[in-house]
Amino acid sequence: MTYLLKLEYRMNILLVFLLTVSCKQSDNNISNKPSIVDTSKYSIIQFSNSGDWFFKDAKPSNLTTAEIQNAEAVLLKCIENYNSEQQKQFDKISKEHPEYNLKLQDFIIDLKKYKRQYVPVLTKKGQKEVWINFFCETSNKNWRKEIIHVDDGGNCYFNVIINLTTKTYHELMVNGVA
Repeated sequence: MTYLLKLEYRMNILLVFLLTVSCKQSDNNISNKPSIVDTSKYSIIQFSNSGDWFFKDAKPSNLTTAEIQNAEAVLLKCIENYNSEQQKQFDKISKEHPEYNLKLQDFIIDLKKYKRQYVPVLTKKGQKEVWINFFCETSNKNWRKEIIHVDDGGNCYFNVIINLTTKTYHELMVNGVA
């Protein structure tokens, strides 16, 4: 794991801890209360059965501070694997086509650039999962309450499902470029 990813992970854990302590929350549950999640980077949005979702027959849930930390730890592994493969693609294409003048940042994901929307659920199997939506820019000022959907946009937009019960990830989807 790169030093920057480790550093970012530690900073995210510290941020969540400080927010929890500073708000003097009586228990470890984080809900949709703005005082807890209305930060510059994170939002927790309540799951709704309406619309197209990866989740079928799921029920809304909440997240604890520990669950957010666990999700971020799994996320780091996910992105490390993704970036490793993308680095190989970048190297290969750059070598074969130096005239393209490619930029590595267009291939890999740098988590510190992104805002996150967490949508936690309990699956029909009783496992807790969270769909996390990432975006590096948006004109939607209600991003803390409304899911951001974007076509294209490259790696500025992606999402993934983290299974908090099994500490695994699936359905990593990075937007393409038109």
